[in-house]
Amino acid sequence: MDFEQHFQIADDYIEHVDQNIAGLKDGFIQSRYLGFTIVSAVTVYEIAAKDIIFEFTRKKHKVFGEFTENRFERFNARIQIKQLKDDFVGNFGERYEKRFTNKLNEMEDLLLKSERLSMKGAYKNLITWRNAFVHAGEAPTTTNYEEVKKSYHLGKNVLRCLAQSLVR
Repeated sequence: MDFEQHFQIADDYIEHVDQNIAGLKDGFIQSRYLGFTIVSAVTVYEIAAKDIIFEFTRKKHKVFGEFTENRFERFNARIQIKQLKDDFVGNFGERYEKRFTNKLNEMEDLLLKSERLSMKGAYKNLITWRNAFVHAGEAPTTTNYEEVKKSYHLGKNVLRCLAQSLVR
């Protein structure tokens, strides 16, 4: 399965929220929608990251793929960029780690120049907001729905860089 297909789950949810959030008058309900949007976004990031890594290892070697899937089946929430580099990509060798770092930096520079937005910052913020919402029940107060949507779409590029880096 193409990892990009997983994004459709959050994309569909966002489409639903787009149609409903403006009509909500209750601030608490709006904050829950915001939190659930963030959770949806990071969930599909986790699923996509897992797919990318497992697909790469399966293509390298069947036994390696099975080992990786069994060892890391529950790596959810360990998808910060540093964790992806250190805990996963770095273990596949320096060549892949450098490729991932270079692709991230190239995409970051491109997006900073073209859109004046940080892909890395957006990705990190979403994960931070998700953790606060899931573990403390706190919806973020320093952002809004439109920024969350932008962050989600920007953050997809981190996973695209991961996929482009993990090729033979």
